[in-house]
Amino acid sequence: FLLDPESPAASDEEILKRLCQNSKSVEDFIELTAGLGGRWAILLKFGPSFIVFTDAAATRSVFYHVDQNQRVWLATQPGLLAEKFGFTESEESKEFRASPEFTRKVEVWWPGESTPFAEVKQLLPNHLLDLGTGKVKRYWPNKPLSQYSLQDGVQVAGNILKGVLAAAHQRYPLAMSLSSGLDSRTVFAACKDFAGDMLVFNMKYRNYTDESDDVRVPAQMAQTLKLNNYKVFDCR
Repeated sequence: FLLDPESPAASDEEILKRLCQNSKSVEDFIELTAGLGGRWAILLKFGPSFIVFTDAAATRSVFYHVDQNQRVWLATQPGLLAEKFGFTESEESKEFRASPEFTRKVEVWWPGESTPFAEVKQLLPNHLLDLGTGKVKRYWPNKPLSQYSLQDGVQVAGNILKGVLAAAHQRYPLAMSLSSGLDSRTVFAACKDFAGDMLVFNMKYRNYTDESDDVRVPAQMAQTLKLNNYKVFDCR
């Protein structure tokens, strides 16, 4: 799904039509997606070019394998390609998974474009994959980045965040996980115009109690805002 912060009511189809109508090249099309939020992968055929690229954070993952005939295979998970072709876990992957950096983390990550299988790569954010050649190319940044004062930057970023969330609110029923952290409180502030329409919740887990900051602060915020839709889920 695509979300346009400047046109929150626009549907996926409307956004895609506008992208196509205003593009004269692959580069134009990609440039026009720069302001979009959402979670998506786009397969784009434009003249002789045939590429795939993702949303800015690559939250819609694309994994790929280039076979011996130079054909490109795509999947949403690396294990699907491994199952299809009979790939086994690489020695580098086994070593990485046994490392302290991997074993001590509750939430793990894979470095760069790597996956558990040497034959499978992940498409990185701000990169495109040419489906004709199997080659990867970084498409952004492609020019010097604009600089903003702190005040102007806050205004620009704040408008984008509010617009993306307003677009999501028009499309879907929303749920907001709220903690005492700056990131969730910032997102929650951007939702203030429709906070009463969302399920706002907090999770009490591990050794958390009602006095823990991540439980106490959201409860205080919900009480201050008189939210009737606030819930605490005991996950211990």
